[in-house]
Amino acid sequence: MAEEIDRRLERIENKVDGLTQIVETVAVQKNRIDNVEHRIDSIWSKYDQRIEPMMAQCPKEQVRWLWFVVIPMGLSQLGVAFALIRFALK
Repeated sequence: MAEEIDRRLERIENKVDGLTQIVETVAVQKNRIDNVEHRIDSIWSKYDQRIEPMMAQCPKEQVRWLWFVVIPMGLSQLGVAFALIRFALK
């Protein structure tokens, strides 16, 4: 009976050791991910400093209205092109 309890305890200890290794691996990976995220943030912050003045000069309202013109024109040109191809294939 005591031997069976010892074997069970040993199996439990082995499982705990395995879980400990997994947790340590995950902690190391999280640390690496955090380092990569920090590096990416620092790179973007460098470019954001260059981009922000350009974005401030962008006429957002005019660009938005421009898309209301460009998209319908593009769709109508695609429709005309499709009709011409369909007509040419008849």
